[in-house]
Amino acid sequence: MRRESNIEVLNKFSNLINSYINIVYVCIVIWGVSAFFLYCIEENGKINIEGILIFGSILLLMLATTYLYEFTIEKCFFEVLLNHREWIEKNGIFSYDQSKTTQMNIFKSENLKSYSVADELLKWKKLKDEGLVTNEEYEIMKKKILEK
Repeated sequence: MRRESNIEVLNKFSNLINSYINIVYVCIVIWGVSAFFLYCIEENGKINIEGILIFGSILLLMLATTYLYEFTIEKCFFEVLLNHREWIEKNGIFSYDQSKTTQMNIFKSENLKSYSVADELLKWKKLKDEGLVTNEEYEIMKKKILEK
């Protein structure tokens, strides 16, 4: 999985979501105006009050739902992450610093003494067959096992 070196990608994603939400707002308003002229004005030019109430309610519900979605994403996700930017970058949630990670070395000499090379190869073959390790990881481990 590719990780970003900083949290700036979050700002880009936030802008993308805001653009999407603005498009939704425009579509809702266009739909509301169209519905008003199509269904709320009768052929004789009179305004249908019942139609206005129904479509107005639907329009308000759609706008409120979109606003609630926008508010929830902005306040509960983006704002929280951006307010804790330093902690997130330091602890590597959005950044990947190999110096902070420790690579597990299963080939310490005391660990290999109790297992034969054949047992280790069988174990890694089984892990590969079950899909728990990739073919590339299997080949690397096989090479290391055979070198020892």
